[in-house]
Amino acid sequence: MEIAIAFLGGLGLFLTGLKALSTSTKGLSGPWLRKAVAAGTRGPLTSGLTGLLVGAVTQSTSAVTIVASGMVQSGLLEVRRALPLLSWTNVGTCGVVLMASLNPQTVAMVLVGVAGVLAYFRIDLRGRLAPLLGALLGLGLLFLGLGMMKAGVTPLRDVPAVAAVMAGEHRWLLPPFVVGALIAFVSQTSSTATLIALAFTATGLMSFDQTVMAIYGGAVGSGFAMLLAVAEMRGTARRLAQYQVLWRCIGTAVFLLLYLVERMGVPLVMAASEALSHTLAFRVGVLALLFQAGTA
Repeated sequence: MEIAIAFLGGLGLFLTGLKALSTSTKGLSGPWLRKAVAAGTRGPLTSGLTGLLVGAVTQSTSAVTIVASGMVQSGLLEVRRALPLLSWTNVGTCGVVLMASLNPQTVAMVLVGVAGVLAYFRIDLRGRLAPLLGALLGLGLLFLGLGMMKAGVTPLRDVPAVAAVMAGEHRWLLPPFVVGALIAFVSQTSSTATLIALAFTATGLMSFDQTVMAIYGGAVGSGFAMLLAVAEMRGTARRLAQYQVLWRCIGTAVFLLLYLVERMGVPLVMAASEALSHTLAFRVGVLALLFQAGTA
């Protein structure tokens, strides 16, 4: 019962933070984002750098895709200039996963503290920083919830039935892929699936291979969620959402193939993530970054 209560409380904080972050990123996706997209998409290199920046700031590929689709629909942006932007926006969203892989509790305290102090003393530039403060608070609550979920499920490692399942981890690679896809589809972001998998991996309840499957599944699920977000758009603008689906599905297919090759003894992505990381949690963040950047 205590495990269920702790996990439920952590999940509640996580979802509250996710909702606050989503609401705040809509505020961040105002005129400045349209200006940044218009000014920063003059060539492939600048489009990629702009995508990396706006992805890191908004942490939402959906928001950037919707803004870019609207600009394409109104003739303010060409499709060929929008594609590098969207590809590297996905890479920029890995920032939150990398932060969570370091020390979510410490990061959460810093974010909530900064947001609280700025809000209390009304240091928000007459409301212009309100969306940013909301995003910081949302991220803080998200990381706090992640830490609570991690602490709540840790005792499950000592349950014999769970230990037996973990002993045959390689027989359980499809379920994490499917669950990751469903979580990403419902939440409309692949980062959610990655963060939840990160919490379970850090406690030893998921193997690294299972986490890899959850990350790849999350990419596919969030791609199809993107189609729903732009369901009312037609023509050229809708092509950007279709591009995101193809981008994720093709990237996932390629990296699944690399995974199978690596299982045969050829060091590739998994080996690279291990070489670049110092902890298991950070290895998850590195692999998510390699996946997004490699696909881009």
